[in-house]
Amino acid sequence: MAPTRVHAASCSSSLCNGTLRFIGFNWHFIGFYVFLLSLMLFLNGVASLVTYDGAALLRLHPPVDVAGAASWEPHGWRCCLDCPCALSHQAVMCRPSLRPSSRRKHRRRRGKRVNLAGCEGELAPRHGQSARGSRQSGVCWENLRSVTGSELKETVPVRDPGAAAPPQTRFGLVNARSVLNKTFILRDVFSQHGLTFLCICESWIPFGDSSALLELVPPGCSCFNIPRSRGRGGGLVVVLKSNFPFKQLTPTMSFSSFELCLFELCISPRLLVVLIYRPPKTDSNFLNDLCDLVADCILKYDYVLYFDDFNIHICCPDDVLAKGFLNLLDSFNITQWVSSPTYARGHTLDLVLSFGLPVMNLVTLPPVFSDHSPILCDVTLPCPVPVCEAPATRFRGLDAETVSKFVDCMSVRLETFNPDPSNVDHYSQHFDLLCNQVLVAPLKLCKSRPGREPWFSDVTRVCRRACRSSERKWKKDGLQVSRDLFRASLVAYQDAVRAARTAYFASSKQTPRIPGRSTKH
Repeated sequence: MAPTRVHAASCSSSLCNGTLRFIGFNWHFIGFYVFLLSLMLFLNGVASLVTYDGAALLRLHPPVDVAGAASWEPHGWRCCLDCPCALSHQAVMCRPSLRPSSRRKHRRRRGKRVNLAGCEGELAPRHGQSARGSRQSGVCWENLRSVTGSELKETVPVRDPGAAAPPQTRFGLVNARSVLNKTFILRDVFSQHGLTFLCICESWIPFGDSSALLELVPPGCSCFNIPRSRGRGGGLVVVLKSNFPFKQLTPTMSFSSFELCLFELCISPRLLVVLIYRPPKTDSNFLNDLCDLVADCILKYDYVLYFDDFNIHICCPDDVLAKGFLNLLDSFNITQWVSSPTYARGHTLDLVLSFGLPVMNLVTLPPVFSDHSPILCDVTLPCPVPVCEAPATRFRGLDAETVSKFVDCMSVRLETFNPDPSNVDHYSQHFDLLCNQVLVAPLKLCKSRPGREPWFSDVTRVCRRACRSSERKWKKDGLQVSRDLFRASLVAYQDAVRAARTAYFASSKQTPRIPGRSTKH
């Protein structure tokens, strides 16, 4: 029995030594496992964190008790509305009580506490807090009073359902593919659809040539022209009404993958409008250049509008460039508004993007004078722009009939006109009253309309009516023959107006002028 006991003791000692040696070499792993096990036990009763965005936080509010007044709650005062608008707005005003900090020492304030006169009721201090503690924290509950719903009617913003909606501004985007032979057609599009801004891509206007701009810009409008610096094709033109306060901007960076035009609407807050044209050829730096441009724009402006012809098939989900472009828009929180094809072959190439403001009433017109569809949309500007009203004049419609009628009426009234001649003021008042009674030609207000082009003749009007008639016929039947007739009538209208304009300036020897023209390269 003795050898067996010695052998068992030696085995137990060797086992203990091995265990201690294992623990010594692997103590950091064991400590990590013990820490992880304790952390799991500690977090067993802790709820998971929930993240909210800004819109979700605005929707998190307690229900409103319409019939009640101000009530005391442990976290502060809750003021409930007793007006009908509380049901629609769910207005809750909460004021948390100020908790005195134990670490920060407040200076002792000198003065005397005075109760406010005219309080509607006494308010109790927070549960578990004395009046002295409330005064030390800067809050005197005796000086606070409850707020009723009648007092909050003026503070709660309630929109009148019968009030007029804010005015909208009409924008247009057209890929003209040469403005040189479509000047009067685009001018008619600007006037017919009531546009305020018309952004044109692929103007194809050579540098230094302004003859097309003379025909393109309507009266009372201005334009920006950015031709391509080298080579043919390309070019950007913006036509806008002159009553808008605008300023053309020079890009701070140069981009080789697309052409760019920037202008700012000088309103409060400011609005930046960006016009971009990207040639169809592939450029590996396009996404990087666009990222730099967008980042620079949204850092300086809260509201940005993009009118672009990127030549990217965003309607194709398998296109690699389209995927990268859409991911770029999502990363900058930019909204793309065009959902229908804008190209004659069925692709979405022309886009309208916005940052910070919505785009409404977007319409894609059928492609007729170009292989791209014109895009029209309405934008509610963040600040209404003052509209310059047309000058008005007052006049009286006097002729031989009105003069004879005035003489007859005045002769009848003068028979009973017998004021005191010694009092000049009394005499003048009675005579003025008499003239108002026999007024046969009152003052009329006449607002001057914008003058029509003097070179418009009967021939040009007939051509315009032919265009309208062929357009209605094509929209009614949708046949290719009607579309070809409509295009032919547009070409005839363009040639007729250009010939009439040339003949007018040749006979009158006047020099046309481009209002507000700006050309950069």
